[in-house]
Amino acid sequence: MKAMILLFALSLFSASAALSAEPGSVASAQAPRPVTILVVGDSVAAGYGLPVEQSFPSVLESMLRKDGHAVQIINAGVSGDTTAEGRARLAAYFPPKAPSRPDIVIVALGANDGLQGKDPAQVEENLDAMLTRIQAEGAKILLIGARAVRGKSPEYRDEFAAIFPRQAAKHGATLYPLLGTGLFGRPEFVQADGAHPNEKGAQIIAGNLFPLVVELIAKTIQ
Repeated sequence: MKAMILLFALSLFSASAALSAEPGSVASAQAPRPVTILVVGDSVAAGYGLPVEQSFPSVLESMLRKDGHAVQIINAGVSGDTTAEGRARLAAYFPPKAPSRPDIVIVALGANDGLQGKDPAQVEENLDAMLTRIQAEGAKILLIGARAVRGKSPEYRDEFAAIFPRQAAKHGATLYPLLGTGLFGRPEFVQADGAHPNEKGAQIIAGNLFPLVVELIAKTIQ
């Protein structure tokens, strides 16, 4: 009798295990939570002069999804923003007790600081505060470097450019030197103003960032 009961129990266990392994079962039907990526940037991130779907964050999201990554990109690009303004609004993207928070933050600020000749020490303080906050929230960081141009002294340009690798090293962030890599001196990739990427330029930016973001996603879901 006991043997029959044991045999019956084993048969139920086997059937249950087989059911849970089926693709249509409840256990396997639950898709993984998408990785949330926040892009804090200026007009280039915002997609100035372009439809929203052609901005580099939107293009990057499409590329990642086509490659099989479950992601959601929040485009927090604001035209004209400096590091001070980015610092001021960063907390809004990490509300207390929110059910989900950014897993990865791409910080693409500094170009407007360089254009306006902002004090490099203040620019660095702003970035340091932003990266410290992002770290405290447990998110991975991709920091985009910037440079000062248009009439600035060599000393100022060198001091400004040094901010980004120094802050990346301090906070363990992934560094991408310049957002416009591959676009400089290529009028076919920029708009008529010579400062903002066109549709093709935004695709180049997204393609350049793609492998770095894929690496960060892998670290996030480990």
